[in-house]
Amino acid sequence: MKALIIFRERDCGWLREFYPGHHPAMVTICNKPLLEFKLDFAMLCGCTEVRIVVDESGPDIETYFAGGERWGLDISYSLMKADESIDSLLLKNSTFCHAVPLLLIDGFLFIHYDKAKGCDPLAGVDTGLLSSCASGTVLVTEDIRCMKSISDGSLAQDFALSPLTCLDDLFQISLQVLEAEQAHYVLPGYGTDRGILLGQNVEISRGVAIVPPVIIGDNVRLLGNAQIGPGVVIGSRVIIDSGTQVKRSIVQQGSYLGRELFLSERIISGDRVISPRDGAILDIEDGCLLSPITPQTPGYGGRVVGTLLAMLLAAVWVVPYYLLAGLQKIQHDWHLEYRNFLLTERGDCLALPVVRNNRHSLAGKLFSALGLATFPLLAAVIRGKLLLVGNRLLADHRANRELLRGFPEYLPGAFAYSDSEDVLPGSMEEEIAERYHAANRGLGHDMRILQKIVWSNTSAHATDKPAQSLPL
Repeated sequence: MKALIIFRERDCGWLREFYPGHHPAMVTICNKPLLEFKLDFAMLCGCTEVRIVVDESGPDIETYFAGGERWGLDISYSLMKADESIDSLLLKNSTFCHAVPLLLIDGFLFIHYDKAKGCDPLAGVDTGLLSSCASGTVLVTEDIRCMKSISDGSLAQDFALSPLTCLDDLFQISLQVLEAEQAHYVLPGYGTDRGILLGQNVEISRGVAIVPPVIIGDNVRLLGNAQIGPGVVIGSRVIIDSGTQVKRSIVQQGSYLGRELFLSERIISGDRVISPRDGAILDIEDGCLLSPITPQTPGYGGRVVGTLLAMLLAAVWVVPYYLLAGLQKIQHDWHLEYRNFLLTERGDCLALPVVRNNRHSLAGKLFSALGLATFPLLAAVIRGKLLLVGNRLLADHRANRELLRGFPEYLPGAFAYSDSEDVLPGSMEEEIAERYHAANRGLGHDMRILQKIVWSNTSAHATDKPAQSLPL
């Protein structure tokens, strides 16, 4: 079975005023893109191939969903003209739709389903109509010829669909899913107490009160005496300062909420407070109250400082490195090889040197204790190919590429953030540390990490961890 999922600007263009820069298909409900709910429903119906059709291109859609490998689907993309009819779309995509049962989802709507119950959309359906609502339709047929002129037919049935025609629709459905339908869908995060879902790297300070139901994204900090819930959705990269109360609200990703605020029945997006009931927008100019949080990337000054420090470390380490490496070579305990490591979530790679040595010999112990295995990486830092301090180097293989799809802040360095923490390689604690420091990177932060690594024995293990992720 195949699925054709259609998004028309005329149905969802109103949303761009509230979420500029994002395609409406990527608007989130409980931290999950609307389009992903539709993909899950298509899979529940037995679809293995999906084509996404839009009349306004959305590069963020293709970046997020790519070819569908994460979902076990074959996803393709197509453009259409504004106001193009279903008949015309079926004709244009006839090769994709030919000779197989077809599920067609047309419009800006939310589909209510239950993952535990399954779905057989063809059962008892022979007209092509499965369901409809004020802002769209869901059609299904064993033969697309049954859908001819369906766009001109009467679509009166209305079940299991909720229309999305205004911001309040989106807000109310988000709360409905959170408060009454959590178990029906695959939502991001893991459960702690009943009705609470947490993402990765969530820091909850002492005195914070969380009243379910609540869902919290990745890289979130809740500071002392904040009160969260009930009925709150918090996106990723959010900081809520001490004493602030948030009830029945949505906090979009990348938002900072200052101290001693009270927010209820609102959507917070960066420095904007939005009333879902009437769409009123209040822009806050005081960054101490509300402000956007954007992932920081090292600026020119930070890279210059990193390069200068790399040159200084190289000058200090060059003599002991070659002396101890020479001694280990004589003992046949030392080897240098080049392996490919990932640089970005896009899959860019760089060949970097990896030292293999016997850490049980006297020369090997000194080599490791001084952290000299990092020395060959400094050349890449000086050339501007690698950060001095950044994320753990990840070998170029499929599992790590999949990991980075959900890690846009990833920027690797010669010294890894998690080397400053007492965590086991490959553990969940290591990943949490990596994501936390990436979300808080900056020149001052990275220099503190570097000082902690260089002036402690932690640096002795710095390059063993990426090496362990490679097959020998």
